[in-house]
Amino acid sequence: MLTLWSTYELPKRITLGGGVNYSSGNFFNQTGTFNFVAGGTVSQPKYATNAAAIQALTKYWVFDAMASYPVHRHLTLQLNLNNIGDTQYADKAYDRHFMPGAGRQILFSPVFSF
Repeated sequence: MLTLWSTYELPKRITLGGGVNYSSGNFFNQTGTFNFVAGGTVSQPKYATNAAAIQALTKYWVFDAMASYPVHRHLTLQLNLNNIGDTQYADKAYDRHFMPGAGRQILFSPVFSF
């Protein structure tokens, strides 16, 4: 897993930022009961193919962006755009199912600080 993020403050105190999340995929030494099919041997079990497929499905790049503006000392307005490319990916993988990653999201938030 790799995450990079950077922000830059423009004139008039507007901040822009962007980032990327990368996952090289999940790895398993077994992938559940469906992995033992005819033709497998002790030296080359059939689940190796399934494990490679799971690794490929959980490998992804997701790009995000944000903009913020401080209204005053205690309030900042922030806009986030997550998964800009609407990448479809499996965020988590288990031996018999996947958890899909979040699709494209636009979030507007007031940020209070004291």
